[in-house]
Amino acid sequence: MVEKTNKTYLVSGGEPSRRRRAINNIKKTIFEDEGFALRAVTLYAAEVGLDSFKDLVFTLSFQKKKVILIKDFTGLPKDLRKFLFGSLKKVLKYNYLIFDSELPYSLLAKNKKIISDNLFNFILKESIKYQGKTALAELSVDDFRKELYKNNLNSCLFILEELLSSKGKGKTAATQILGLIIAKFSYLRKSNKKEELFNQLWQADRALKQSNLDIRLLMERLLVKLFA
Repeated sequence: MVEKTNKTYLVSGGEPSRRRRAINNIKKTIFEDEGFALRAVTLYAAEVGLDSFKDLVFTLSFQKKKVILIKDFTGLPKDLRKFLFGSLKKVLKYNYLIFDSELPYSLLAKNKKIISDNLFNFILKESIKYQGKTALAELSVDDFRKELYKNNLNSCLFILEELLSSKGKGKTAATQILGLIIAKFSYLRKSNKKEELFNQLWQADRALKQSNLDIRLLMERLLVKLFA
């Protein structure tokens, strides 16, 4: 088999079942047999440590190649992103990398935090892409609610930015989102933690009623604090 020069793949957007099907098809294409499951590793970006990742990518398998699937790849920590971008040639010598995100490519590609990162920018531009048909127009406050209750901070931040970018609707969307956040965290049992969180929510609610306010920045900071 002739080795592909491009060994990175981006699977984004659409239904989870379709993304899984695309990922399995990629694995079959790489290995050309049905035994790919034994030579594939799945990682969750937010849980990946730098040392364990180095051990994984630099440990040769019997077949001298393996597939590493990184789910919710935008959650990769900064130190790992820096290492991976600087070592891509070495890492890709014996590894194929599949980067997975439930967010649509169009949303990833317009996010400033994504395109300003060297690794993420490389993934978006150079990877072989499998794009679902999730449309930006379909994003709603209810989409935010679903991700909020899955504790998916990265998806919440992306959806938040899209919702608040609508002209004339930012403050309305922010108020609705704040209500969803209050509803979620009202079930906390630990009184000290609950009191601290609701103090932050109260401050955010008060700030929303002020003029000349960067609503997006306010809500982003609030979300990061709540999930810290």
